[in-house]
Amino acid sequence: MSEVFEFPAAGDKLFEAGHADCIFELSNEKNVMTNNYDRTVSPQFLFDETYKKADEKRATVYRLRDADNPLSIHREIRLMETKDITAELLNHQGCDSADPGEKIAYLTKAVRIDPANASAHYNLGWAYYTSWEASGEETLVERSRHNFFMAIAMNPDHAEAYNSLGTIEANAYSDTANAVGLWNKAISINKHCTGAYIKLAQV
Repeated sequence: MSEVFEFPAAGDKLFEAGHADCIFELSNEKNVMTNNYDRTVSPQFLFDETYKKADEKRATVYRLRDADNPLSIHREIRLMETKDITAELLNHQGCDSADPGEKIAYLTKAVRIDPANASAHYNLGWAYYTSWEASGEETLVERSRHNFFMAIAMNPDHAEAYNSLGTIEANAYSDTANAVGLWNKAISINKHCTGAYIKLAQV
């Protein structure tokens, strides 16, 4: 049995969330995927014929070979070890917490356990950014910036991280030219990154 994590499509959400399911290998060497949300089980499939590695930098991330998704299973998954699941749970707890200090504490633990978790880095970046907005403390915006860069290092196609970096450049450093470049980069990765369009329109 392998734990898996579904990556959501990039959007304008402040915090990303994911969905944890399981893949089981049957006695006939085929696989099924369980959906822990609605308690359904997928049709049988052969993993290597159904999924391929997404890219070399994210060795545990797999994408469907058939874009039409005839099996109606997750289009992109990340195979997870126990420590990765723990990190993802902390990521979710951090996102759900209304207390800024608690939010940062949960997300900091998440990235320490799983430094390759782009979602946790992104969420930690936003937690630091919103804390900076409330306090104006310069170290917070630097930590925010660092975590957005880490999210991109773990996932070069993280459009929302580029979008958020643009927001930092504009709001914290008054560097409109750099911000515009980052927002355009976000759009080049994801043409549906509406937040970047809105910010460009406001320049």
